[in-house]
Amino acid sequence: MEQDDQYLLKELVMSEILIRLPARSLGRFKCVSKSWCSTINNPSFIDQHILYHHPQNHTNNINNTTNLYLLLNTGYSFARKTTIRRLSYDNLAAVQTKQPPIPTRPLAGRAGVTCCCNGLLLFSDLVRRNWLLWNLATGETKRLPTSSSPILMKKSEDILFYNVGFGFAAQSMDYKVVMMYNLLDSHPGEDSIEVEMYSLKTDSWKRIPTSPSQGFSNIDQFCPGVFSNGMLSWKASHKEGWDKIVSLDLRCEMVIITPLPSCISHPRSDNTRSDNKYNYPLVYKGESFALLNHYCFKDGPLGKSFDLWVLGEYGVKESWNKLFTIGPLQGIDRVLGFWKDGKVFVEKKRFIWETNSGGVILKEMHEKELLLLDTATQETTSLQIYGLTDLFTYRETLVPLN
Repeated sequence: MEQDDQYLLKELVMSEILIRLPARSLGRFKCVSKSWCSTINNPSFIDQHILYHHPQNHTNNINNTTNLYLLLNTGYSFARKTTIRRLSYDNLAAVQTKQPPIPTRPLAGRAGVTCCCNGLLLFSDLVRRNWLLWNLATGETKRLPTSSSPILMKKSEDILFYNVGFGFAAQSMDYKVVMMYNLLDSHPGEDSIEVEMYSLKTDSWKRIPTSPSQGFSNIDQFCPGVFSNGMLSWKASHKEGWDKIVSLDLRCEMVIITPLPSCISHPRSDNTRSDNKYNYPLVYKGESFALLNHYCFKDGPLGKSFDLWVLGEYGVKESWNKLFTIGPLQGIDRVLGFWKDGKVFVEKKRFIWETNSGGVILKEMHEKELLLLDTATQETTSLQIYGLTDLFTYRETLVPLN
């Protein structure tokens, strides 16, 4: 009996040690023994590992960046293949450079990563018809099944991809993809947007009922959903002038509407202009849903400023809080994310000219460059990374896809 207790205690201690390690290390440790392999492959252990390294686990992660990385998605265009660069969060040193795996022909040799959540990446082909999940730590991929909805099984020319979101429901330990489609043959008065949600656990899709009043048809088509606090959120704008945040609670599948502060939902004044293209959502400090409101002054030096607004409670307009302003900045296209010590990642357009032997300009192009901005000094440092860039925070996971 005493030997059994000692064995159980030993296994418990070993499990507590292993759960703190990165997924890549655990993948190697499977070879140590059958016992370790069995523990690491156990679904219960995998769930505990996800929760331990989850950004919202303040006790373990508030000062822990050992398993935290930055992923940069560069080169997503017809001209070049996508490259995923992984940088250490602590010092921005390059750790890994990979291209998304292309398992079969439908992706036509090019793929772009659209979303990242808890160690899994969601990517697609350029025309957004084929979608795959990718576990960067294990190398495993999974193609999402096609929808069985009668509405979405119509001829393809009547249906266009509209938007997407990718999140994690901690309550059910399930990864979920939300896909939106524009129904071109919808009748007047009907909602033209069809919304479906995919569950990795069940490997199936289900329809999410919507109504025109919820504003799905007004969502910015080129800005994927932002995941925070169990919610997937999109910014919606209307020609009549209102802006709002449309959020889908992944736990109960309920839609929550949050109006934007009045001062950024309409033109600011005669001296400034609000540009909805640069009024976009993102995650602040790993968990808070935030909005960066871009504006530029008509008078004075050319430059952009970005106000950071953080949402305190979904559905409550009065809970928006303006934290600070970044800028004005010259030549900066957008703010991509936040680092530490008051530094932020920004994107700058770099112009390139193609000339002939006589020096005549044949073509003018621009390429985007990733910079690190010190908000205290307004000084920027080039990270020597170029191309169309998206930035994600990333933690490795053991989650199996098949």
